[in-house]
Amino acid sequence: MKKKQHVLEKNRRFKIFAAVQIFILVAIVLVIAHSFHSFLLLSERHGIDPADFSIRFITLIVLLVAMILICLMMFQQNYKTSKYTKNLEENTEGLEQQVIDQWNLLDKNTRYTENLERSRNELEQQIVDQWNQLDKNTRYTEDLEKSKSELERQVIEQWNQLDKKNRALLAMQESVIEGMATIIEYRDVNTGMHVQKTKRYVKMITDYLYDNELHTDEVNERFVSIIGNAAAMHDIGKIAISDRILNKPGKFTDEEYEIMKNHTVLGAGIVRQIFGNRIDEDMLRMCTDVVQYHHEKWNGTGYPFGLSGTEIPLSARIMAIADVFDACVSRRVYKDKIPVEEVFDIIKKDAGTHFDPELAEIFVGMKDEIKEYLTEMAEKEKAQKRPEFTTAAESSTIQEI
Repeated sequence: MKKKQHVLEKNRRFKIFAAVQIFILVAIVLVIAHSFHSFLLLSERHGIDPADFSIRFITLIVLLVAMILICLMMFQQNYKTSKYTKNLEENTEGLEQQVIDQWNLLDKNTRYTENLERSRNELEQQIVDQWNQLDKNTRYTEDLEKSKSELERQVIEQWNQLDKKNRALLAMQESVIEGMATIIEYRDVNTGMHVQKTKRYVKMITDYLYDNELHTDEVNERFVSIIGNAAAMHDIGKIAISDRILNKPGKFTDEEYEIMKNHTVLGAGIVRQIFGNRIDEDMLRMCTDVVQYHHEKWNGTGYPFGLSGTEIPLSARIMAIADVFDACVSRRVYKDKIPVEEVFDIIKKDAGTHFDPELAEIFVGMKDEIKEYLTEMAEKEKAQKRPEFTTAAESSTIQEI
């Protein structure tokens, strides 16, 4: 827009200058013509030769015109010079403005470059700081990993030591339990094999329940692992029964039988007294259940509390079958062993009255395995060469059937 206005202004000035030149030339011509006419009239009056006058006048005019033209040329040259100077000044001003603009742009770029350099330095410093932090974290992580590994090693070592102590403690518990049970069996003038046999029968039934996922609310690995020890304790209450009654041959009187029935409650009290909080809660509860309730009957006619059905703990229901079965297949002073097949018939007949029908069916279903075990135990008893007999205390179990 500015360039267009500059061009228009230039054209306007050129037109004015041209008009001025034409006006001056026309004025000069008119002046010369008038002067020539006036001088011609004057020369005629004074008698001057017109031709000579004309030559002088023309020469004068020519010189005058030449001077005027020279003045015009000088004027034009001055005008051009002035115009050129003005244009030069304008261009100089434009160049100065461009230089200023370029300088400002350069200064701006310089500052921008400085900012970029500053930003780059800051980024480099941040990268260095982050790298140092990462290196520090890496070393810290390595230290943590070493500490973790060391702690894991210590935990594993302590766990192994604790596990070793627990196994030793459990082994000691089992030895104490079996020792106490064996003492009771010897005090009861038995062979001492009743404990082992009943434990085996209990283990057979429990393994079947676990393997076939029956009674999963109770039967788990822990249940299977501790019921054998609980079974060994089932007659521990007999230690509180008088030797006169415990070792009496033959049948109990009614009074003696009532005293003998107390061995269940007495046994539970002995278990709590001896073990208390020195064995884990599960073991204590199962030992107490087996000792106290193994003479309860499914139909509620057992002792000591007349519990029935599932009111009787599962461990005690299992123990009841094992205890009665071994009492029946063992020889007594007043009778021979009852044949195994007849004992299995007794178990089946009393299923639903004396015994849990489900457990009785499971036990009878393992007949072949049980017979094989009885044969194995008979050979062991024969090798020991110890007489097998029973007292009224054992015969009382058979009398209940």
